[in-house]
Amino acid sequence: MTPLKVYSDPQGCQQLPAVSHVLVNETSRTVRLYADPFCLTPGLPVSPGYGAHTGQFSGSFSS
Repeated sequence: MTPLKVYSDPQGCQQLPAVSHVLVNETSRTVRLYADPFCLTPGLPVSPGYGAHTGQFSGSFSS
């Protein structure tokens, strides 16, 4: 078992843990999920109250 990583009021580009599986957007704004660790590739929007599987190809998110 792995403890959850919680980002309190995330700003800018945030790298995801290497073993991440799901990103849950509990903010009040859309966040973007990226395939690279530097938020440089086209991002997948994740609306507030929704989540997305990160898989092995997601490296970061931004808000």
